[in-house]
Parts: sequence; C-alpha cells; structure tokens
Amino acid sequence: MSESVTASLPSSSSFLAPCRSSAPLKLRGGTEAAGRFALISDLDDTLVGDEDSLSSFNSVWNSSCRSSGGKLVFNTGRSFKDYLALKKKWTITAPDYFIGACGTQIYSCDSDGNYHEVEQWKSTLDRDWNKTVVQQHVTNSDRLRSRYGTIKEKSESQGNPFLFSFKIPQADFTIDQLREDLKREIEAVDDHNGQKIAFTMNIASVAYHVNTTVSGLDDVPASLMAANASGCFFVDILPKSAGKGVPFSVHSGH
Repeated sequence: MSESVTASLPSSSSFLAPCRSSAPLKLRGGTEAAGRFALISDLDDTLVGDEDSLSSFNSVWNSSCRSSGGKLVFNTGRSFKDYLALKKKWTITAPDYFIGACGTQIYSCDSDGNYHEVEQWKSTLDRDWNKTVVQQHVTNSDRLRSRYGTIKEKSESQGNPFLFSFKIPQADFTIDQLREDLKREIEAVDDHNGQKIAFTMNIASVAYHVNTTVSGLDDVPASLMAANASGCFFVDILPKSAGKGVPFSVHSGH
C-alpha cells in the first residue's frame, strides 16, 4: 500500500507513561495521521466486560491520552456491524481506527465520529482468494462431516467475502487435529482461475459461560452456559494477507 498510518508504541507497559523511546507503527491502507503512541485493544472480555473499568478507561483516555496525541485502535474478531451493536449496550469511546472481522475490515474514525472504510485494503485481501470455493469444499466434505458434524457458517461472517467462520463443539480431538484436517481439505482445491487458495486459519477454544460479551454463542442452550460445559472451537478461514495482526507492521527505531 502506498499510504500508511504512523503512530508510535510507548516503551512502558502503562499507556499513560511518557513516550521517551518508541517504535513507529504503520497501519497499511490508511491515511497519514501521526500520534505519540498507539493503544491497540481487543473488545470482548478485554476492554468490554466490566462497566466500572470501562468507564474509568473512557475517562482517562479522553481526558489525558487523546489530548496527548494518542491513537486508539480496536482490533477484534467482531465485524463492524457487530461492533456497532456492541456500542448500543456498552459506552465505548470512539477509536481512531477499527480493525474488525479478524483483520478483513479496516475503518478510520474522524473527529466528528464518522467511520470510513479503507477500501484499498479489500484489493489486497482479494489476491488468490475465493470464499465461495473454500466454503463449498469445507461444508460439503464427507470426511469433515463424519468427524466434526455439519459445518454451518456463523452469522457474523455472512456477507463478508473475505471471512468464513463457523464453530465446532469440543469433543475427542485437538485443535491441531482440526487444523490439519481443514488445511488438507482446502489445500486440495483451486480457485476458479486454477490458482491455489492462499489462506490462513484462526482456531480459538471458547468456553461456555454466562458472563461473556463474546458473540456467536446465541444458539447455545442456557443449560450448557449455566453448567459451564466444555465449550466449542471458533474457526475463521480467511485470506493469507488478513488476520488480526497483519494490518500492522512494527519497525524498530524512532
């Protein structure tokens, strides 16, 4: 990308500490904007989850950090649509940048609170990727179905051409086994142009518990949530150029 957002990371673990020594951080696909430091945070069960703590953070950030040139970046598995739904339930201060849907969406936020999607990012994600081919092959695989049951796309990734997400109940297999089985299926197919699919995969173990803001558990029976049952695996398959960490490139120096 020809454009980038440059900020700097504080040398201290506290985001209130002076930035005497820092490393420039570049967010690919954005417009030029510099800050003394950037605070990058997940949302569910991290920034969001405790009302008193969130209120304290909002107060400190808006009164001290933002005015000192700090940049706030949300980096979450939630889509932008799900983020807006979360904002209706929690008082969340507006970030300078929103990275969502596992790094497949990037939005900037102006001083008036208006969000603008970074369209250039989509052209990067589109290279050697075809969600339709991936989804059809995974969901129609007899081998995967016999071992893991029916695979159905989560509502959170529906309509996103760069993300295929689903969940699988935990059973007598490991994350590594699940990853290898999915990888073997996808690597065996080509896109419609005869090219191999360039993909990456996220698999997270999610426990069933009542006090969570994590989305995607709406269809879990209340009895399982209350009993704190074993939970499930959340699986995200996305372009190789995506991922929650990929939009950033951090370089040493000033």
